[in-house]
Amino acid sequence: MLIYLHAVSPSIPHTSNDSYKLLKTCEDEEAILQSSDENDDIEVIIRSPPPPSCGPFSKYCFLIPIAFIVTYPIEMFPILVRWYLKLSNTQITLLILILFFSNAILINKDALQDQIYLKVIPNEAAQSSNTVERLDKVTPNMTFDDAIEKNSIWNKYDLEAMIQPGCIKRTPGHDRWCDYEVKGIRMFDFQNRIQNIGCEPLAATPKDKGCVKKLAEFVKFIESAKPDYAFMFTRFFAVADPFDKNNTDLEKDRTYLEMRSQLNKFLPSIKKKLFILDSFPRAKSSYIGNIAKDLKKGKKIEEVSKSILSPSGYERGRLRHAALIKECNGKCELIDYLPLLWNNSTRMLQYFDNTGFSYFTTPNHLSAHGIELRAVWIPRGEEPPVQPKANLHEKKCLLSCFWDAKDMLYYELLPQGRTVNATTYSNQLASLALALRENRPLKLFLKEKRFAKYEALKMTVFDFFDSQSAAFGKKGIDDLPERWLTVVTNDGQYIVY
Repeated sequence: MLIYLHAVSPSIPHTSNDSYKLLKTCEDEEAILQSSDENDDIEVIIRSPPPPSCGPFSKYCFLIPIAFIVTYPIEMFPILVRWYLKLSNTQITLLILILFFSNAILINKDALQDQIYLKVIPNEAAQSSNTVERLDKVTPNMTFDDAIEKNSIWNKYDLEAMIQPGCIKRTPGHDRWCDYEVKGIRMFDFQNRIQNIGCEPLAATPKDKGCVKKLAEFVKFIESAKPDYAFMFTRFFAVADPFDKNNTDLEKDRTYLEMRSQLNKFLPSIKKKLFILDSFPRAKSSYIGNIAKDLKKGKKIEEVSKSILSPSGYERGRLRHAALIKECNGKCELIDYLPLLWNNSTRMLQYFDNTGFSYFTTPNHLSAHGIELRAVWIPRGEEPPVQPKANLHEKKCLLSCFWDAKDMLYYELLPQGRTVNATTYSNQLASLALALRENRPLKLFLKEKRFAKYEALKMTVFDFFDSQSAAFGKKGIDDLPERWLTVVTNDGQYIVY
């Protein structure tokens, strides 16, 4: 799906609120697409909220009336018969009507609940406020049972919840094809022109003839719209197609060359910026409803995370996107959810929080809880909160140091682009043990400079530690409690100050 924004005159009247949020779907309600290299069918299960419970023995509640009827059949029957025969025609008519309407309400209670919930959504979104309220209504004291109920509601009302207030319908037969105008920004959706909304703007699988034809339509629409900003929010399918003969050379890759061709046609018509959603693993739709239930049963977070992930070759999409951004000369930017979904404790992707609230719905959209992963607008002049650094700088080299309060014990400067894994760390510990035995007082020196060559950086690192006083190592040890507290407070993330 592609959304583009135009700046318009602020004098144009509008009634949209400050905390307006736009969320649009990129596929039909009746079609769930899957990439050509997936072998498993995706089953979508829409679950209703759990019925109210009457305690730990709720499943045995039905035995109470049964026991009563079985125990007193002789006494009950004559009483009911005598009572019924004494009723007048008017009373019998009223009794029939009461039973009829009671049955009608019970049968249609889900439909009535739908209507009430769907009226609440636009009313809450339309409330004017200087502060942005949480979209998911999740509070810290909620339990697994609350997560089960919330997940079920988000799954059930996923498509309906995407219909935002202020929609100006482009297509009468489809409620989600809209134009919007918010605070001087006019927003349009590609879907009004591209009827096959399962197609991607950047690439199409050759076997999908319908989407191959739509690529030209995307280009024509952008050329006619000439947006200031354009956004591509699509789940990966074609952009993650397998490489031809496992050849990862992108200059010979059909999919990447098609993506680059499309991009070069888009960019001249986009005035300021193009934002592209980067690929990340999909969630298994059939398991989303079981997340909180399994956590409640005692399953570990790692087990649940393994059960829900469906990678499906997303790495190929990320590789192509990364190369594609370099073709933009600063005019493109990736929107990457992968760092937000990474759990540093388990070293795994986690598509739910520790209470079981899912970040995704069964149609594989972001849930209300998942939307809260991204920072929202803050009042002008207010300082933003400390945020984890999403990406490390590619040009930096990682320096590992081991010291105590007296001296530098061991260091290792890793080659550019390399990070520490289990093997590297084990080797470092072995080298540290050797250094402790052979050459404890190692000092190096590092000046704050840019280095064109690795050898130049290495020599400067030696000089840095050689020039340090005895207080250098002691200060590093003394500062550890404060640094540890900062890391723990921010869940072990790299911090941007």
